[in-house]
Amino acid sequence: MPQTLRLRALEAEVDVICPDELLATVRAQWSHCLVTQPLGEAAETIDLAPAYVGEGEEARHRVEYALASQVTYAGIRQQMGRRVMLHAAGVVDPVTQSLAILVAESGTGKTTAALNLCGDGMSYLTDETVALDDRHRALAYPKPLSFVVHSGSAHAKQQHGPDELGLTVADDDATARLLVLLDRDPTHVGPPVLEDVPLVEGLLSLVPQTSALPTLEHPLSALASLAVATGGVRRLRYREVTEAIPLLEQALADSTPLPVAPVVHRPAGPPPDPYQQHDPHRPAPQVPADGMLVRGPFTEALEDDDELVVLMGAVPVHLRGPGAVLWLGTEEPQQLATLVKECVRVFGDPGDADSLVRDVAAQLMTYGLLEAANPLA
Repeated sequence: MPQTLRLRALEAEVDVICPDELLATVRAQWSHCLVTQPLGEAAETIDLAPAYVGEGEEARHRVEYALASQVTYAGIRQQMGRRVMLHAAGVVDPVTQSLAILVAESGTGKTTAALNLCGDGMSYLTDETVALDDRHRALAYPKPLSFVVHSGSAHAKQQHGPDELGLTVADDDATARLLVLLDRDPTHVGPPVLEDVPLVEGLLSLVPQTSALPTLEHPLSALASLAVATGGVRRLRYREVTEAIPLLEQALADSTPLPVAPVVHRPAGPPPDPYQQHDPHRPAPQVPADGMLVRGPFTEALEDDDELVVLMGAVPVHLRGPGAVLWLGTEEPQQLATLVKECVRVFGDPGDADSLVRDVAAQLMTYGLLEAANPLA
């Protein structure tokens, strides 16, 4: 007879209907997410019985992985528009409650890094989604840790609960102090390297590893605030994470906020739909011969060190050089000739500035970053 377990993930409560064969396993793997006193109706219900088809370990791994994904998605939906959410592992110094966030794509080392750091004295926050409020405090999400069984299948992941692995679990009061992009390279030679990443480059790397970022009121500002508070985005280049543990622990202990925040640009009008699909058959916009250019709709932009990241819905765009000059110069409608003069002032005259700037403007218009100020132009 199937039984129902109530799990909590990022403040979302989910009912899981378990066949008898899976009940003990799910209970053990999700022991730190089990709800003994429900707060009300479950946000969602997941029935494992239909998915439990077949026999042996492969079938069980498939169901366990699907459960972890569905519970995580329920938590993400709960926090949409409320928190910055990163596809990352989180480990916490139990003495200082300082949180290190280890960002990486699925299957590239988050779980292994978390396991090894927790084995060296850190507490386990999560290996999947780090959700932070505007003061950079994280919700604990001690889900089972997911380990790739073999590289041939993205769904072949084995789940192990924190207790099974002997991990100490973190509480909800950890605060982010270190933000790291994991870059595991089996061919890396020499000791691990932890390097600072320029802020715009770091944001461009982080945005694809976020969940529901455009649902926040000021998405790039929220992400940049996290980067500034943690001393900037770092990148860890390494071969084996065990070699990098002292480096990460020292960086967490030494981290201090950046002294300067980036310049923020926000639209005067409504932002674009973050989930609108690009129409490949849409005619390419034309640069007006003698008309005016103005910024197209955008979600938010950040400027740092003469570079920009512009969020267009859910898509980040990197601008520098003439592209950045054109975008910055068109907050209000501006003649193309004036923009050419500004580019010549900043970069010098290459002899064909009119043609080069027009080409750059055409590219920005193609992506919706600029548009004709006169819709009839």
